[in-house]
Parts: sequence; structure tokens; C-alpha cells
Amino acid sequence: MEFVVDTGFTGELTLPHAIAEAPGLPFTHRPRAHLADGTAVALPVYAASIIWHGREISVSILATGDHPLLGAALLDDCELLAQFRENGLVTIDELSWFLPRTTVRRSGPVDAWRDFPINSWIYS
Repeated sequence: MEFVVDTGFTGELTLPHAIAEAPGLPFTHRPRAHLADGTAVALPVYAASIIWHGREISVSILATGDHPLLGAALLDDCELLAQFRENGLVTIDELSWFLPRTTVRRSGPVDAWRDFPINSWIYS
């Protein structure tokens, strides 16, 4: 199944009603949710197990919309890369838990990527 990655959706997954309400997914509750346009609606939530990065995990699936969405909750501790072109590749890789998280930023003005000499990087 293909999903649209929606980083503005803070949940895990959404599925269209017809798929989410298929036999086999247990209904859990119907909370109020705020959509991107600010509308508040009550959406049915179903429980499911998925394989994510080689491990089985439990997720909550909201039944809404026309296209399945993958939300930001599943992107925690992941790296998301997207090629912004027609038929571009999107990859989601799990970050290594045993490596320390480091961010790299440059001190001073940045004119171009070629202006990033190694001795001017700051690790934090």
C-alpha cells in the first residue's frame, strides 16, 4: 500500500473509511481531531499492527480522507529524504540508536555548500 508522507499530521497513519472499516481492524474510540483547515471532527480510530523497520509495532489508524497518510509520529528517530521531482524517490531510514545525535551547523555566513571547510563546522 502506498502512503502520502504528511509531516503536518502528528498521528501515525490514516486510511480511507472503506479500508479502515474492513473486517479485522478493531475499533478503539472516536476522538475529536483538528484537520489542516481548522475544522474539528470526530474520527473513528482503529488498532493495527504493522512491520516498521523490520519490527512489528502497534499503531492507531484514523479513518479519514481519500489517500492513506503516514504521519510524523512514525517518523520519530528516522531520517526522511525526498526527491522533489515527478516520480521522485522518498526514503525513510531508521536512525541508529547507538550513535549520538549530532547536528552540524556552520559558523559565519554561508554563500554555498562549497564554502563549508571542515574546520568551520560546529558539532553540538
